[in-house]
Amino acid sequence: MIKRMLFASVFAFAAGTAVHAQSSNSNSPGPSANMQLDLINQDISSDRRDIRHDKRDLRKDEAALRSDLAALAQAIKNGAPQATIDALKATIAAERKDIRRDKADIRHDRRDLAVDRLKQDIAKDKRDLKRDRADIRRDRADLAHDKAALKQDVASGAPAATIAALKADIRHDRADLRRDIADAKHDKADIHHDFSVLLDAKHDIADIRRDAADLRHDRAALRTDVKDGASAAEIAKLRTDIRRDVADLRHDRADLRSDLHHK
Repeated sequence: MIKRMLFASVFAFAAGTAVHAQSSNSNSPGPSANMQLDLINQDISSDRRDIRHDKRDLRKDEAALRSDLAALAQAIKNGAPQATIDALKATIAAERKDIRRDKADIRHDRRDLAVDRLKQDIAKDKRDLKRDRADIRRDRADLAHDKAALKQDVASGAPAATIAALKADIRHDRADLRRDIADAKHDKADIHHDFSVLLDAKHDIADIRRDAADLRHDRAALRTDVKDGASAAEIAKLRTDIRRDVADLRHDRADLRSDLHHK
């Protein structure tokens, strides 16, 4: 039901833009379509910039981790005080957490980029559909004009060459009309497909976020139970829940990759 409503909204928007094009008697995409594409292109540029920044942060954090691991190994080898070793271990743990966060940020930014690219495709398809419908109206007007001219020339006893030329124009008009109708159907199908992929991708992303939240919750509960000395059965149950959360997260990420791959 939700999909049907969303599909209907897409086609209603496309039909609205076509009516606007008819009233303005223009074949241009219009400022609203261009503005929509400009905003989406800005989002895509922002997504790519975020990915570059996150990758740079990841490289820095990985370099810092390698340096501190080497410093820890050297400190242990040299018999450094326990306080120094503990401080290095705490720093390393924080850096590993930063690396995990950097990788998560990159995954999020890539998902945002994929969704924005789908939105860009939909906006382009809508623009093409609007142009095709304007072409169809123009072709029908040309066909009606040539038919009227042919009827008039036949009634007026025009030369055979003139009538043959008009008949050729009519055949050309009909061919143009069939081609533009086919193009419009193709663009409409593209909108339907891209919007379906976008909807599935958004559902997958919501599932991924929910799975990640469940995983964080269960890991925090496990740390608390271990600290409080919970029973072995309770700890084993939490570990089972964590394994299930990880499996769900991997499954939903695979679903998202599959949906975007079939785009």
